[in-house]
Amino acid sequence: MIWDDQLLDIMPFIRVILEDKEAAEYVSGVAYHWYSRLSLGNWTRAERYATDIIEGLNHWSTGWVDWNLALDESGGPNWVNNFIDSMVIVNNTSPEYYKQPMYYVFGHFSRFLRPGSTRLGHSIIKNNAENEVKLTV
Repeated sequence: MIWDDQLLDIMPFIRVILEDKEAAEYVSGVAYHWYSRLSLGNWTRAERYATDIIEGLNHWSTGWVDWNLALDESGGPNWVNNFIDSMVIVNNTSPEYYKQPMYYVFGHFSRFLRPGSTRLGHSIIKNNAENEVKLTV
């Protein structure tokens, strides 16, 4: 994979590599990251995970990797003191761990998107006036 930095700065750098036919042959994917401070039970983060995975699938992504499976209650350990959130938070003072909402989102995709799955084309039409959504497959 190439890049592995912030999503906001991605295009100028990866375009140079992907437009070079010889270099592009060695690219299997583009990595980027975003993270936030620890927030126990935050379903907004879970929604962000789901949206990011779905957007990737809608643009022919074949993989999605989370940086950390488990961190402690401070969002570490981390050698650069970049304390962040994780799918599983481990309690340092007792034999407990907490499955964050992100864990369940990731588990859903991991369970139902099996190797060799076929992506179906679709479109979504939102009608906010009537508060309805139509999905066409």
